[in-house]
Amino acid sequence: MKIAVLTDSSAYLTKEQQEQYHIDVVPIPLIWGDKTYYDLVDISYEDFYQKSRPQLTCQRPLSHRLAKLLNSSMTTWQMAIPT
Repeated sequence: MKIAVLTDSSAYLTKEQQEQYHIDVVPIPLIWGDKTYYDLVDISYEDFYQKSRPQLTCQRPLSHRLAKLLNSSMTTWQMAIPT
């Protein structure tokens, strides 16, 4: 049985780890004022830590992004395990 493992970007997996273990990552929305960044998509670890000093608000990964990732995972894998 093929199994997919999904997590959000707070797991801070390297690209190598993601590829080696076939783990899909959903980016967490990070909000500064009226601007939204998607963790590891629009903003790097380094930029995150520089920006996080003032004011930061985080949200759960958006359900439509998670649903899209789950759907695409199911075309390759027989089971998906969100972490």
